[in-house]
Amino acid sequence: MRNYALFLRRADFGSMKRMIRNIGIVRDRFGQPELVTLADMLGCMRLGFGHLDYLTFGFAQNHGENRKTFMTMGDNIRFARQMNDPSYCAIFLNKIEFNRMFRAFIGREYMQLSDGAEAFRRFIQRHPVVFAKTPDSYGGKGIRKVDLTNEPNVDNVYRVLLRDGLTLIEEPIAQHEKMQLLCDACVNTLRIVTVLDDDGQAHVVYTLLRVGDGDSPTDNVSSGGMYTMPDANGKIIHPMFCDRTGKYYSEHPKTVFAFLGFEIPFYAQAVELCAKAALVEPHVRYVGWDVAVTAHGPVLVEGNTLPGYDMCQNYRFHTDGRGMKSILFSAVYGK
Repeated sequence: MRNYALFLRRADFGSMKRMIRNIGIVRDRFGQPELVTLADMLGCMRLGFGHLDYLTFGFAQNHGENRKTFMTMGDNIRFARQMNDPSYCAIFLNKIEFNRMFRAFIGREYMQLSDGAEAFRRFIQRHPVVFAKTPDSYGGKGIRKVDLTNEPNVDNVYRVLLRDGLTLIEEPIAQHEKMQLLCDACVNTLRIVTVLDDDGQAHVVYTLLRVGDGDSPTDNVSSGGMYTMPDANGKIIHPMFCDRTGKYYSEHPKTVFAFLGFEIPFYAQAVELCAKAALVEPHVRYVGWDVAVTAHGPVLVEGNTLPGYDMCQNYRFHTDGRGMKSILFSAVYGK
């Protein structure tokens, strides 16, 4: 009953509208009647699954004990609490502190506005186009692209950014030309999730590739971006999925670039980078690393102490119809 009550508290008009949309997608994709889907969705709430989980996990054709192999949001939160010391998670929640700790991995220059207006002027002489961020920004929010190429009043821009709390200034990431082909409106990133086992060894649990929709300046799924799971060599073998539309795409809906067969440059190096980064702060053992690929190799964008549980369990990425729960736990406990 607790999961039903939670659903009802969260069920605003928008979420109800999306649930009805997802029920329709299940009908069209799997041929399951709407009332059967609704009843089954409500039943899945008892296990902690939402209506989008039901759609993306392929539960319309995946029944019984198999469903228990899938992680829920609650499982993910509990696992993160078990693995990550909250007093050390603060480093990951503050982008300035993160850049300091992982300076060797970020591959770009940055500064703080607290360094002063003169330091800001020197910085933009080297990088006339910058990204200004609030230190606690997430999900693509709290970020502003600032072009000072022909700006006559740099001091005024400095004051505005300071006023707006955009106190972290970063050199833009120039992504690899092959990654640019996926979507040139944003930096398309890898999400690589690692865990440290009880012996302090780093394990890469899964990797996702995220691609922008062509309109948003970020590749975040919440902004309309798409995602897929590459194979062990960094090759796209599954179509991209978009939460916003509920559709799979073998080619980009705007540029018509063909996704299938695309090979991510420096993929092995990106995986190795995250395995090394995972060892820097052993009190935070479960991290989702966002990685950009440049012409010179992979660089860290940020680290997340509560990686997503849902995208990695999309049914199109797993032919055995099983979720990620045992894979995640076996990486830590070896069973």
